[in-house]
Amino acid sequence: MKKLIATHQNDCAYQVAEVYAARGETDKAFQWLNRAIQQRDPGTPELKTGPLMKSLRQDPRYAELLKRMRLPAWNEDSDIRMRFIGHGVYEQS
Repeated sequence: MKKLIATHQNDCAYQVAEVYAARGETDKAFQWLNRAIQQRDPGTPELKTGPLMKSLRQDPRYAELLKRMRLPAWNEDSDIRMRFIGHGVYEQS
């Protein structure tokens, strides 16, 4: 993990967040998700449907992140694919 962060902290913040989420390190996952959004990481739309992020969905910070990204709230039936169109804006694809 240290090597991943050392070599890719500026271009793979979302993937770092996925690893932390999968490991159950929720606080670190949200720290890296916030970083991913700030960096406009192209992986961030996967937050909505990514299986590695499933453990975060019940946390209130998850809903706040979706709101910041202008994505609809998550529910069990959500399987919407989003794509980044610029300046923190996403659309269904």
